[in-house]
Amino acid sequence: MYEKLIQIVIGDFVTAISTVIGLGTFICSCYVVFRIRQQNQNLLEQARKTKVPHGASELIDYHEHINTGNPVMLAITLKNDTKTIKSSVEQFMKVQKWEYPILEIQMDGIEGKEGRLELVQKLKAKRKEIDALKYTEVHLFIQGPVMAGAIIGSAYNNWLPVKLYHKSQHDKPEVYEYWMPLNLPS
Repeated sequence: MYEKLIQIVIGDFVTAISTVIGLGTFICSCYVVFRIRQQNQNLLEQARKTKVPHGASELIDYHEHINTGNPVMLAITLKNDTKTIKSSVEQFMKVQKWEYPILEIQMDGIEGKEGRLELVQKLKAKRKEIDALKYTEVHLFIQGPVMAGAIIGSAYNNWLPVKLYHKSQHDKPEVYEYWMPLNLPS
């Protein structure tokens, strides 16, 4: 008789526990659905407010500024006679009153097929690093051969917003000038 009573009490206890767990799961699920809908509404509202640039001219003007929350500067030095362009990028940032991280790729020139393959590997590794660190736009500064610029462009095309900078030929304190984004509309 006691055994039957114990089985009933244990059964009722297990039923009560499973009911509480089920209700807790239901409440948590409802909260998650509510938060996701709220977040989607915020994103849609931001998308409605964001001006979409049309054509190359508007796109160039739009990308002249920092437009996202987590930008990074990428300084690529590929010449034998230059160790790094980081100090020039820092000078540019100082004039702009920007305080963002600077990542670097450095090579002592690009010699032969092996050098080109090494550049491609470094570009891929840096892209993975930028993705892993959740940067939202890349400001790109390059010193090296023109063909290396084409390789860099193909490695970073159709990715994050990549903004290109050109070293000024004049003795300007900002050193670099913004040129345009890497990705243009077709």
